[in-house]
Amino acid sequence: MGSGGDAMHSLPRVLVFVSALMLLVTPAFAEDDPAAPEAPAAKSKPDPVIPGYSIEFLMPSGDSVPEGWKVSDRAAAGAPSEDGLTELAESCKLDDDTFYVEVGTLQSGSDKVGIAMLDIDENVWAYRAKLDAQASANGWTVMELGSPSRVVVASGAQAKAALAKLKVHVVYAIGEMAMNRVRGRSAMEAAGQEAALEYTKAIGELVPDTGLAHGLVGRVHWLRAMPKKRGEKPDKALQDKAIASFKKALADGAKHPPKGRVLVWISGTHGNLLMEKKDKSLMKEATRSFEIAVEHEVDAPTNNQRYGNRYNLTCAYARLGRIEDAFKMLKKSIETGKTLPEGQWRQSFKHMEEKDPDLAALREDPRFSKLMADNRPAEPKKRPMPKGHPPVGGDKPKPKDGR
Repeated sequence: MGSGGDAMHSLPRVLVFVSALMLLVTPAFAEDDPAAPEAPAAKSKPDPVIPGYSIEFLMPSGDSVPEGWKVSDRAAAGAPSEDGLTELAESCKLDDDTFYVEVGTLQSGSDKVGIAMLDIDENVWAYRAKLDAQASANGWTVMELGSPSRVVVASGAQAKAALAKLKVHVVYAIGEMAMNRVRGRSAMEAAGQEAALEYTKAIGELVPDTGLAHGLVGRVHWLRAMPKKRGEKPDKALQDKAIASFKKALADGAKHPPKGRVLVWISGTHGNLLMEKKDKSLMKEATRSFEIAVEHEVDAPTNNQRYGNRYNLTCAYARLGRIEDAFKMLKKSIETGKTLPEGQWRQSFKHMEEKDPDLAALREDPRFSKLMADNRPAEPKKRPMPKGHPPVGGDKPKPKDGR
């Protein structure tokens, strides 16, 4: 059974957005009207824990603009201004190190919505009390971005509609950031896993009980189940927790944002976990997970991952005795395999042709031999020896002194 590759990208306080084709999204992401929270008393409770993510560069732009909207270079009338919001911060003894604001304008048709996104890293409730009072006076709408200290303020007749779309964008962005912390070689670091769980909690504050959140939790359980030392076995209890979370994430009706690679990662990982158990009763569920990964493979970041999911689905079909489906997927796997680096593809092809026990049922079919013969990668070219290089093998030249 093959597997897709991971590549870690470091993220400071920056959210990175990936453009992808739209997946199906349930109404809960797009139709919930963000309600302005009640303004708490300035000293009624201690400040919340400041999250490890920032709204820096979160302002929609380019491919991250919510569907149906565009960025306008002209401010909307009555929109919250950077100067006004900064004055509020200064009145709460916040400075450049503890307060950050980003402003912009979204437009749909002739409707303009002013947007201001805020990081408040100290005196959160004091600032929120003043902000919410000003929002009430000006008719602004305030929505928390997963934390009381990360908020967006919107003005205009279509403010609520714009924020409903913006919520989808934010959930997607935080999910991508969480995924980046739990993939690649650095995924085994405890700090990255804790950060991913923190981001997942923020997602739950925006849209409760999402498939996205369950999938990210499952990925953390899966990582923690891995052996820490050579010779150790995986932690089965944590593997079972991972499988339970993945099941919730991939259940019918589970809510996912309309784009993003997280669904591909969690469905492929879930399928691999089930296949590794070598339990025939789990094969249908594993197959469905790989099918989801392949259905949404356009969101996979690399051809290596696309090849891994296609090949694993081929193996699953073969083990279920779905020979025709297996051959169709095998052809697609080979198409993708040819895009891999030459050395990697030769090694994968040899495993496929000679060794993988999951493909035993296919090797009995004459179509398999023909498919292998038609697509066998070329042997590596032998580099000519440079001039003057001593010959390889044979008799060694005798020293001039005859010894």
